[in-house]
Amino acid sequence: MNSSAHLTAALTIDQFRCRYWYTADLKAFARRIGIPSVGQWRKNELERAVLHFFRTGRVAQGPPVRPVRHGVRDVERSLRLGLRVTAYVNNPETWAFREREARAMAPDFTRKSAAPYRLNRWREAQRATRPHGITYRDLVREYVRLCGTAGPFRQVAHGRYINFVSDFMAKEPNATRAKAVAAWLDVKALDAPKKDRARKQLER
Repeated sequence: MNSSAHLTAALTIDQFRCRYWYTADLKAFARRIGIPSVGQWRKNELERAVLHFFRTGRVAQGPPVRPVRHGVRDVERSLRLGLRVTAYVNNPETWAFREREARAMAPDFTRKSAAPYRLNRWREAQRATRPHGITYRDLVREYVRLCGTAGPFRQVAHGRYINFVSDFMAKEPNATRAKAVAAWLDVKALDAPKKDRARKQLER
């Protein structure tokens, strides 16, 4: 069920949602239906574009515009709280800075699964709402806030893998990420919604 040969315009929305598609599957289909600049789309953006096509019969015109990076990356400018975020890089140095400063800002800080993903989406959204940008202090504060959120995160619309892992970690006794990933590898082969309840079908 995971081959791009099965991703056709004949699928229903429910069939598309129930099957797991690799990025390569989505890109191949997107090219066939005429979505432009496929290489610039993220996987979640491609999924939304394909769903848009299934719902409307119309092709999305292009990926969200992202700023072009020029010059020196932030990690090469000595990361600090007062530094303005201009050329952010998701790498181990940035992650270590974020974790270290979060613990300094909130002594009871505990890292929460999926918070970094949501932090990245928040950071991207700030470009439209804050014309003067944000600093790494703003970034760390939002990360601390996300990690301090009570209960599980509201599940993201496109995130089959991230939602499954979130469900698994919240509901399974003695859950570990390794166990969650192993369960996901079984579930993603099912022609069923990629949620924790689908994994239960494997055990019946």
